[in-house]
Amino acid sequence: MPRTHDEVPESLAALECETIHRGLETVDGMAKEARIEILAAEPIPPGRFLIVVGGIVGEVEAAYRRGVALAGPLHDRLFLPEIAPGVVLALRPGAREGTVDSLGLFETASAGAALDGADRGLKGASVRLLQIHLTRGIAGKAFGVFEGRQDMVEAALAFARERGQAHGRWVGSTLLARPDADLVARVLAARWGFLEGAEIL
Repeated sequence: MPRTHDEVPESLAALECETIHRGLETVDGMAKEARIEILAAEPIPPGRFLIVVGGIVGEVEAAYRRGVALAGPLHDRLFLPEIAPGVVLALRPGAREGTVDSLGLFETASAGAALDGADRGLKGASVRLLQIHLTRGIAGKAFGVFEGRQDMVEAALAFARERGQAHGRWVGSTLLARPDADLVARVLAARWGFLEGAEIL
């Protein structure tokens, strides 16, 4: 599916397969089932396989249903028919800009729960999603960082917690009302994770 770097898929699905060999078979079946873009298809800690696909709603839904049927046991799964653009933008590389009021970091035990929480937080509160990191290098966990007015960040974290708990994968969150300037600079500059081509780090 051709897509320029500036385009954001309208829909997204994620599957975390319990085994690597089954994951490879699953993503192949999903790609054959519907016209989707494979955004991630790779092994992740601790020996699972992460699949993230995007595209138009009907195609992504068809691929998601096929993937669930093929995958066998899943650590987590997610279908977002209308993803908040800020979720995908936060997964892209590059330093963030702008002033920071309050910071809120939420942590989950799966990529699907983090994506769902980030999406719900952006849709429910007036915040920016500065960063989101999915699974690689942190034992299969994931986290996102919201920025905005303190009450809005608190609301976004509450929405993220609601979705993380619905997945059964919530770990916790932290709110920094007046974060240290050096810490803010690190958060804005950090390449904690990105979605680029076929890789999530």
